[in-house]
Amino acid sequence: MDEAPKVMKVLVINVGVDPIKTEKFEFPITERELAKVTVLSVMNRMGKNSEAIVKLGSALTMYSHTAARGPSTELYRAKIQYHPMADQLT
Repeated sequence: MDEAPKVMKVLVINVGVDPIKTEKFEFPITERELAKVTVLSVMNRMGKNSEAIVKLGSALTMYSHTAARGPSTELYRAKIQYHPMADQLT
């Protein structure tokens, strides 16, 4: 039986507004480039106070902006064990 995850789940969070705004996405694992472009676009639209959590299987990764000013062209990636909003990716 194949236990490999079939989809990656993405939650983009904008903590710079009250209430906190989120956007959820699901991508097939074969569409990593589309997921990257989408997350980067949404985070640039939301602003510098945004981050993204990606769940692939049980692994969590957080992405954040790299550019100090203006839109980011790449994202900083960090593996994480826990995020308070990660339960929205179940």
